[in-house]
Amino acid sequence: MLLRGFAKHFKIDMEVPFRELPEKVQQVLLHGSGDDEIEFTYWRKGAWRKMTKPFEGVIPNLERLYAETASEFTKSRLQQFMVGMPCPTAKARACVPKASPSP
Repeated sequence: MLLRGFAKHFKIDMEVPFRELPEKVQQVLLHGSGDDEIEFTYWRKGAWRKMTKPFEGVIPNLERLYAETASEFTKSRLQQFMVGMPCPTAKARACVPKASPSP
């Protein structure tokens, strides 16, 4: 539902590889649409429904899931994609670098 609504809003084909998407679309997909609302449609109780809201973004969604879940299995799965690294800007603290487009 969410990705179909996202693709429709940005007029992109869901079969297009991430690296071929415009940089703006890549950034919104990864980090969210901020205050910009996107229309999403879904099937519930025998009818199509519409909902308009900001797109959360893949990275904020995974961060929220990790923070909110009580499931050790889910945390373990998400940790497989996490990398701890010192932040060159913050010196000793870790930070999350801005994702760069795929080559």
